[in-house]
Amino acid sequence: MVNYLREFQEGLEDFLDLTVYFNENEIRYKFQGLWTSSNFEKDIQIKANKLENLLYRQLKNGLDNKVLLSEVRLKMRVSLNFLSDVYYDDFDNLSKSNLKVRYSSSVPENTSDLFTYEFFQNLKSDEKAHKEFQKRNDDLTMLFDSILKLFERFQKEGKTPSRLQFENLKLLNCIYCYQEILFNLLDKVEHYFYNFEKIDFTILDTNESLPMMETVKCNINLSKVEAAKFFSFLIYDKIIFIDSSDEKMDKIRIQKFIENNFTYKSLNLKQKPITNINKEISEFKLYNDNEFNQTIDDFIKILQSKKR
Repeated sequence: MVNYLREFQEGLEDFLDLTVYFNENEIRYKFQGLWTSSNFEKDIQIKANKLENLLYRQLKNGLDNKVLLSEVRLKMRVSLNFLSDVYYDDFDNLSKSNLKVRYSSSVPENTSDLFTYEFFQNLKSDEKAHKEFQKRNDDLTMLFDSILKLFERFQKEGKTPSRLQFENLKLLNCIYCYQEILFNLLDKVEHYFYNFEKIDFTILDTNESLPMMETVKCNINLSKVEAAKFFSFLIYDKIIFIDSSDEKMDKIRIQKFIENNFTYKSLNLKQKPITNINKEISEFKLYNDNEFNQTIDDFIKILQSKKR
């Protein structure tokens, strides 16, 4: 007889394991059993889908599922609270992030990774190849742009980032990607928990997720960076909140609420969905006093221009 509960609990324990493994000789990181690479986002989503399917099987066939959903919510929140303290620009030594890094002798398999150190070294010197790559791989822009900015930052000083700094940044971006996927899972778990009495889990097809309500998005007449600055003021000054009893989790939930419900004005003046806004909000936290004050002055000018 299949033990759906045990299978799900084992899958959940594995998915919430935040241990990072580092091969010192290869200078490579492994997180969630996956080597940090251009394939990470796709592979971690597959892993999340498998866990989701195990949950659906339990909800369809198991007992005491509301208690289970409550426990799962708490465990996911603990992991997300920990990840909310990760500094995603701490590519020098990861010391600020309190990540559990263990040394490993495991060697990367022969998997295809577009984002190698040598690739970015060559790309920076070939603008045509740079543009062509972006056209062909627009689904990889988050990790691609982060690494490219790292090389540009060093290039301004006539330097090149070390291989370790490069791999640190890849790791941090993969962890950020995992955080986004974990939050989406939590969002679904909470949906099932709060609507438990309204859902007939017995007719659930385990190959399909339960339907979630689509939202109508609110348009903001600001760029993505400007929108992030605007929401940062509202979040960090606690002008807006969802659950004031859990400050860390509340910031994560508000950021996800922003992504689910707002669009920003892109460079071509079209409204686009806000995605991965935590990157811009995290950068805002690292502003020095001059940058912070300049941002305030910019918003004051906008408000003053509206005076009658």
